[in-house]
Amino acid sequence: MKKLTVMAAVLSVLALFCTIDSFAQGCPGYKWRGSGGWGMGGAYNRLWDPSKIETVSGTVEAIETVVL
Repeated sequence: MKKLTVMAAVLSVLALFCTIDSFAQGCPGYKWRGSGGWGMGGAYNRLWDPSKIETVSGTVEAIETVVL
């Protein structure tokens, strides 16, 4: 009898998790409100100003490995 009770509890918890996951993915009326992403016409793309490009040149003097 104890095994049956434990199995019923585990199945109930799994069913609850599956239900919560399905509501989060496909709930009607739910819309992600983000920044619009990195795509063309997005907020980050509009911050790009090609007139402010700078060219930097130099040489690598040394490469060191630091172990913490």
